[in-house]
Amino acid sequence: MPISHTNRKGQTFFLCQGITKTGKARYFFSKTAAPDALEQIPAGHHIEESVNGVVSLVKDRKQLILPEEIQVIEAALHRHPKGNNYRVSAKGKQIIVYERLGPDAEDMAEIGLALGKTLPMYSRQGLLDGIQALLDKNAQYSQMLHFNLVDAAERTFCAERATYIASLPEWVNICDCGPLPRREALGAVALAWWPKSLGCRAQPSMPVWPTSRPPARPSARGATLLRRRW
Repeated sequence: MPISHTNRKGQTFFLCQGITKTGKARYFFSKTAAPDALEQIPAGHHIEESVNGVVSLVKDRKQLILPEEIQVIEAALHRHPKGNNYRVSAKGKQIIVYERLGPDAEDMAEIGLALGKTLPMYSRQGLLDGIQALLDKNAQYSQMLHFNLVDAAERTFCAERATYIASLPEWVNICDCGPLPRREALGAVALAWWPKSLGCRAQPSMPVWPTSRPPARPSARGATLLRRRW
């Protein structure tokens, strides 16, 4: 029976094998069970699904990030008011936090309930649960936080976040480096964009925004809406 994997979007992919121009084996996933579909996973490999649902076959490698270090960030996300908007993965020497693109379930539920007469059969919680399930299945995510392992012996990490301001680098440091397990609040602080609230020193050139994607030049109406939101 061909090896298959169904991702979070409900799409099923079959593991296939091809040959490169140099005669080496090339593995890929197809939505159809082609004649070259494999019936077992090649030795030294495993199937991996990315945060955005991309399925690939990767080589087995030693995990440089410890499971408990990932749990530190996941615990911080769990406490965050918008924790459902984020996902965590580890790659190489990085713990990566992804942010979902677009409005979250609560915002969309409020819009739906505001329609009133057109959605009389839904309660707020029912609508919220339905939208959340839809987003969990189809949402796209973008990298917005990195926790970089800089000293494997001391388990020291440095945190950096993505910026969306042309005058700043794509990634800026947001905290002094330190052992992640002793700084469990670091993830929550970084996600809330308030580095000083728990003694985390921000870089002098880094403006503090309550959102990861600040508008560069908001209009007069946009500025009014932002003031109300913040």
